[in-house]
Formats: sequence, structure tokens, C-alpha cells
Amino acid sequence: MLAADPWLALDKLEHFLFCASIVLASYAALYRLGCNRSVSLSVAVLLSLVAAGGKELGDYLQWWPGNLSFRDFIADLAGTAVATAAILALHRPAASSATLAGLASSLRPATAPTAGAASAAAAAPPKRGTYKALPTADIEMGLGSSSTASDR
Repeated sequence: MLAADPWLALDKLEHFLFCASIVLASYAALYRLGCNRSVSLSVAVLLSLVAAGGKELGDYLQWWPGNLSFRDFIADLAGTAVATAAILALHRPAASSATLAGLASSLRPATAPTAGAASAAAAAPPKRGTYKALPTADIEMGLGSSSTASDR
């Protein structure tokens, strides 16, 4: 069986290219439709693996001419991995203007605080891990009650 299924064969190249093209095409389509990068890539990889597994399952169950091949599945996985790595390396979504503004402000040299900076610091949201206590009048007491502030 292994002699009839060499590692370097046209069949392995076809498996590699087929799964890579599924990842690239489905990622491009999903991203273009508005899905974010991680969702698009996850679904694209899943589609490629389902197609590869389905092909090998069909070979095993003799739904079409062919034999189950572990080496074919390895070529499928390699095509999926290379396409995924190419997307991660080459497709960098454009940074938002807020991200660019934050980067620009972090690159400015530090200066002495001014009166405007003190008021901006006072209006800044609390640091992570700190909590502001809510007045008890703002908290609705009881589940399903229709009491109002004047009822309390």
C-alpha cells in the first residue's frame, strides 16, 4: 500500500492546492462579507478540514473510486496550514484612526502637565480594577417589582 502511495506525487499536490484554495477563497469571501478576521479564518480552516475529511471518508466508504490515504490527509493539512500562515503573515487589516491616534500620542515626548491635562485626568475613566460605588437610589430593589424612587 505504501509503495502505491508515494509522498511526492501529483495526487498530493492536488490535495495540498485544493485545501489551500478552500482556505484562501472562503477567507476572502467571508472577510469581504463583513466577518472579522478571526471568524473568517476559523470558518475557512474548518471548511477546508471538513472537505479533506469528507474526501478521505468517501474514499474509505468507497463512495467513489479511491483508497483511504493517510498521506493524502497530511497533504490536505499542509495545504490548510500554509494558506493559514500566509493569511496571518500577509493580511493585516488597516488600523483604525483611533489606534493610529493612540500610537501617535504614545510617541510624543513627555511634557510637564498643564491645567488642561489635570482636568482631562479628572475626567478619565477609572483604572482597571477600580470600581465606583453607585448611590443606593440608582439600584432597583427587588425582582419584578414596579416600585419607583418615590415609593421607597
